[in-house]
Amino acid sequence: MLLKTLLIVVALVIVAGLVLVGCQAPRHVPAPKASPVGQRMPTVSGKALDGTAMTLPQDLAGQPAVILVGYVQAAQEDIDPWLAGLKERGTPARVIELPTIPSRFWSTFSGMIDGGMRNGIAKPQWGSVMTLWGASADPLVAFLGNDNPRLGRVLLLDRQGVVVWVHDRGFDAARLAELDAAARKL
Repeated sequence: MLLKTLLIVVALVIVAGLVLVGCQAPRHVPAPKASPVGQRMPTVSGKALDGTAMTLPQDLAGQPAVILVGYVQAAQEDIDPWLAGLKERGTPARVIELPTIPSRFWSTFSGMIDGGMRNGIAKPQWGSVMTLWGASADPLVAFLGNDNPRLGRVLLLDRQGVVVWVHDRGFDAARLAELDAAARKL
């Protein structure tokens, strides 16, 4: 009986330790801010929330696109006004959200996290949201930098996937108007 109780206590201590370690967010490893204007967006691949395989920017060829990159959940608060403004203005560009999670730790929970996103996003929009997990996020992080991760990165790509406009300092109505005008010129 004593041995059984001891084994249960040891098992509970191990489980508690794993839970405590697992609940701690991995350290944010900053990448320096970069200016991507004039450069082709690096190739990234994954699956949209609707299950469609996507490779960007190749799958966007021939059309302008607005790419909204968020590194942490709090960035969604910055991205949402951009989405609403683009929709309200009828900006003539395909809009893609790229939650970008370079952490290998969170990649372990990708199915659960993507499922949570599906619960918060209207089903017709699932095809325009592709999460980049772990190593698949690295090219975009290196391309854009990830300092101040609470703010989204807003990119306008031309028909060849070259960045022609970028903003990463938070939503700004004047910058939204500028983005819309730039998209209309493409």
